Amino acid sequence: MKGQEWCVIEELLSFVEGMPARCRYRDRDILRVVLWATLKDRPMVWACQPQNWPEDLRPACLPDPSTVSRRWHRPELQKTAYALHERSVDHLGAVSHYAALDGRPLPVGGCSKDPDARSGRAAGGLGKGHKMHAVVDRRSTILAYVVRPMNEAEPTVARTLLSKIPAAVTRVVAEGVYDSMRLHRAA
Repeated sequence: MKGQEWCVIEELLSFVEGMPARCRYRDRDILRVVLWATLKDRPMVWACQPQNWPEDLRPACLPDPSTVSRRWHRPELQKTAYALHERSVDHLGAVSHYAALDGRPLPVGGCSKDPDARSGRAAGGLGKGHKMHAVVDRRSTILAYVVRPMNEAEPTVARTLLSKIPAAVTRVVAEGVYDSMRLHRAA
């Protein structure tokens, strides 16, 4: 990733405010680590180590992995992450008139104690975990997304997503599992 692309991310992060009481790191510090790990396709533990950052992009102080993990799961930070995503889509400018809607299973292991993981349809049969549902435009920009338990029906989740996409999108395509009258009316 080039430095100028990270500068755009830093600019978007500058609008993120918030620091829970008795916390050492701001929400933007936690999001910075999470985004760095995501963009580099590495675990968050990796992004908490100073040697994994270029000197010119490295924050002055990095949080511990346990701090990142604990704060990342807070509902307030999740809402902030969604808002940051919406701001980044707005920053990209005009979106395509066409988009695609699909879901991707995110299975968890059989020994997982995740209380939100549910059994449902996954690739090749049934699985347990979550599913990420996303609307993607022709530029491969994720316009809207949501992660739900795997047992939630695709048409039901799709109605929520349709309300979040920009008005410029005039046509959304999806596979047959999304075919329902309620979803057609919502579209």
